Amino acid sequence: MPNSRPVTLQRGLNLLLAMMLLLPANATTLFVRPSVAAAAAAETERAVPPAFETNPGDVGPRPDPSILPPALTGQPPEIAAARTLHSAAFDLGDGRTAVVQDTRPLNYQDAEENWQPVDPTFNAVDGGWINTRNTLKTSVAQTGSQAKISLENVGVGWEPQALQLVDAAGEPLRTVAVPLPSKEALAGIRSADSRTIRYPKSWDGTGVEDTWQLAAGSAAYSLRLAEQPKLDPLLAWSPWRGPQWLELRVTLHLRPGTTVHVGGKPVALPLETTDIVTFVDATGETLLLQPPAVFEEANPSAHRPGSYLLQRGSTPDSIDLRVRFGWAWLTATERIYPVILDPVFQTTSPFAAKVAKYALNGSFIANESAGELALGMIDNVIHRSLVRFEMPVMPPGTVIDQALLASIPGDAPYLDSVGNFRDRVQAYALTNSNWVNSATAAPALGGALAPYVSNNYVHDIMSYGRGRKVQAGAAFDITNLARAWSANPAANHGVLLRMARECPIPACGGFYMEYPSTFTREDLTGKDYYLYDADGGGVKLIVIYHGPTLAEGQRIESLPPSVDRRYYFADHVYHTPPAPARWQAVVVRGIRDDEGIYIDRTPPLEVLPAGSTPQVQAAEATEAAAPAIDRGNLLPAIDAALNSAVLFPSYQIGYTVINGRQQPGASYDARIRQIQGAKEYELPKLYDMQLVTERAEQINAQLDQATEFNTTFSSQEALALWNITLPPGANNRIDVLFPSVSSGDPNDNNSAAFTGRVVLGNGGALIRPDNKQVGFELSDNRNYDYGKYRLESETFPRKRGPSATNVGLVLAYNAVSDPADPVFAYNITIRVTSCRAGSFPTSDGGCQEVECPVLNVNFTAEGFKRKGELGLWSFAPWTVTGPDAGQTFFPGTAPLIGGPNINRTPTVAVVDGVVRYNGEAVTIERGGSSDPTILLIQCEAGATEFSDWFEVVKSRIKSRMSGQVNGPEDAWLVTVSPFRDFFVNPWLPGDGPFDEKPFVAPSEGRVGASGESFYRYLSTANGFRHRFRTQWSFTAAGWESLTSSVVRTEVGATPTVASLTLDLGNAFSLDFDPVRAKFVALR
Repeated sequence: MPNSRPVTLQRGLNLLLAMMLLLPANATTLFVRPSVAAAAAAETERAVPPAFETNPGDVGPRPDPSILPPALTGQPPEIAAARTLHSAAFDLGDGRTAVVQDTRPLNYQDAEENWQPVDPTFNAVDGGWINTRNTLKTSVAQTGSQAKISLENVGVGWEPQALQLVDAAGEPLRTVAVPLPSKEALAGIRSADSRTIRYPKSWDGTGVEDTWQLAAGSAAYSLRLAEQPKLDPLLAWSPWRGPQWLELRVTLHLRPGTTVHVGGKPVALPLETTDIVTFVDATGETLLLQPPAVFEEANPSAHRPGSYLLQRGSTPDSIDLRVRFGWAWLTATERIYPVILDPVFQTTSPFAAKVAKYALNGSFIANESAGELALGMIDNVIHRSLVRFEMPVMPPGTVIDQALLASIPGDAPYLDSVGNFRDRVQAYALTNSNWVNSATAAPALGGALAPYVSNNYVHDIMSYGRGRKVQAGAAFDITNLARAWSANPAANHGVLLRMARECPIPACGGFYMEYPSTFTREDLTGKDYYLYDADGGGVKLIVIYHGPTLAEGQRIESLPPSVDRRYYFADHVYHTPPAPARWQAVVVRGIRDDEGIYIDRTPPLEVLPAGSTPQVQAAEATEAAAPAIDRGNLLPAIDAALNSAVLFPSYQIGYTVINGRQQPGASYDARIRQIQGAKEYELPKLYDMQLVTERAEQINAQLDQATEFNTTFSSQEALALWNITLPPGANNRIDVLFPSVSSGDPNDNNSAAFTGRVVLGNGGALIRPDNKQVGFELSDNRNYDYGKYRLESETFPRKRGPSATNVGLVLAYNAVSDPADPVFAYNITIRVTSCRAGSFPTSDGGCQEVECPVLNVNFTAEGFKRKGELGLWSFAPWTVTGPDAGQTFFPGTAPLIGGPNINRTPTVAVVDGVVRYNGEAVTIERGGSSDPTILLIQCEAGATEFSDWFEVVKSRIKSRMSGQVNGPEDAWLVTVSPFRDFFVNPWLPGDGPFDEKPFVAPSEGRVGASGESFYRYLSTANGFRHRFRTQWSFTAAGWESLTSSVVRTEVGATPTVASLTLDLGNAFSLDFDPVRAKFVALR
């Protein structure tokens, strides 16, 4: 059996230096300095590795990395934002998620600190080759094996100097080989898979050849020596000064600030050691140098430990490294060349992995943080592997369907002689975690873990370079254990792996689990697990889980995720039971608790039919860095840098309405979407989620009257729904009043935290709050005095799609009470006013008629007044309030406004308000308890009934003052906040007018807005900004009559805008056409 690490190159003497790094590779360029002996000559004669900033001359060939095999380019899609250094998550499409964790890195962090799949392949550049898509960055020269290996803070320059025979005092006796000058060396050759650069002639010795090879998280240097070094005749016969060591001498150029440690403490140089050497910088970034070993390539069981000698270099940031191996072992008569020299650079890992070593009699020796996990007997020492994976971040109430632990050998030159690997490996749960931080604590074994066996289990054949084919790979069902770990992370003590029989070759033997392990799609199906791959080995954990099913009235509260930001980089899925024939809502609230309990930024919520693939795409989510991942196959994250329809505003709850009245029996997946690029302060500290069903009380509106319903709303509730039945063909209005609270200090009333929304009963099975076509938000009256706050709807359902005979009323409470506070109830009055066609509801529950004036039929000439360029119509006598001042009567037939001629038809109706004039100035004021409703109407000559209407706004307004707006000369301005109350505002929340001014033009019968500038945040990672000068308007016919113009006044940092499309509701959108430089209406 092999008793040291197997090699990947089937050639002579190899020196393997694997830089195993787990931190982001964002470091700056390291410059390899000249050697001590001949600084000036070396600088001109030795090739220098290229800078990492060099643009690759090519990007291929680049095969699929073994970490992510081709099978994963199809389904299931990867959840891109859930990546971590050692894990990848996949959406199985039925509400289940699979997380695979590996003992080797799966991902690295790019310059923007986003996780990308590892791609360990070299790209050609001027002067050599580079790789920056790994946990470390590697640069190698074109005509020599000089290299740069870099992390974010730690970096090492690699410069071979000589291969020498030295005596016991360290004095050189003979130089076996030295590197050639670049003009004499041959250029390196890149392998077909782009992972290896081989230098056929970079040393002056016969048969000496070196190589750089990449793998996930490593860069390995190998030196080939085809035969045993020869001695000079005098040295061969000298009894008093023979060779003691074979030394490979290398100059290491360290980044300034790096210190050398052994045993966790700084050391003084020179130092000779057989222990792990660590290189540490001020930030704690750590590089480990594992103890070296030498072994025969053809017989790895024949091996010998080596040692390191570290001395100060010629500069403060350089080290003279000498890797030493005993000459007596190398020259033994039984020695068969080639042999392998094997020191390994490695970084620390976020999970725990060690090798527990035992003597032949079974007594415990020590736990070692070895570079590779090992099993069985190696060099007369029993090896058992210890691993402890972190459980994936999962939502509260998660159900783990299955968890498997897989063990895969890295090479198997002797497994075929000792039997099937799967049947000879055992696994045990550990009962404490003392082994994690202690080298002397013997692992405490618990119960044995059951091997995984399914009806379709297949013993795949592993094929290795030596031609041996064996059945290999073992899996263990640890579902119950993983469930216990998830419920109580402190109970996760890890697992021990061992061979069932631990004895020497040929009966047993042992091996290392080398190379990055791989996983295939079959690992994730929940049925068949094909755990073998000839290109990889190691230990991995596969956890398949689904989120909890929400129960009516149950509140699921998250654990504090602030200690683990990955909580909001995962895609948490909950499920809803079959919908009853009632309204329901999935509700999520972001909560803070560090400065008191209150609503904070709510995490993004997306609800889709069960098993659907998420629809929202963020710009960065589809940009896969590794070629093995299909661009269209990444489950996207919500990019916090963008304005997205599913990102709810800060300090408001998020919800999606389920319309079980229209489609009962349907089930849904409610996703707490990933948040990519969010800052710490942008993430909620906690969240809760619940399923709310409509209240039992039914509200049945009656025609031509107000129907009032009194109820209460607890301060502990998040949301409530009511079903409202409407008279067919009626014009309706809903008002919600908050007259009092049941208890507590009235001055602490927080009724302004309520928001409301109306959703149409025929609007579909799922209704998102941002869907303007089938729902609309209630506006508030901005009166926050106790008992005065109210929410009010527009008049509906005109211009809101097909008329619905029932609607859902949603009340959301955007506050949360501290559990220690007394619970109180808000007293609420819900008023539904329904009026027949031709009349409109008012704020006090009345119905006001709207008619078109026909002289001497329903209107007299005394009712008309001209004020400037405006005409005013009143169906009742004017009330005189001054010498040239008056106002219309309320609550009679609604007054009208139009052009300055009695023979012209009016175009504006004022419902729930009065029209006043004072000289030429005209204003519209309240007639009832709230602001008046302004309608555009279409009157035909000789007809008292209008043919069309469109509600514009609820607001008091006044006639235009000169120079205030770039609209028609008789335009009016809204006097209160237009962005909150202007119902015809077409812009989505992600867009937005900077200083756009709405206007009503009665003489033209148009409503619209003009603005000096307009901000548009494009769907890009940086949200680049453009400015426009815009103007748009339409008539009582609605968006079908839209006209618009735009002039761009400032170009952002992106290319010319191709198209900006804005949802206007009712199957219309507004699109910016850059060719015609105007906004156009689209059907």
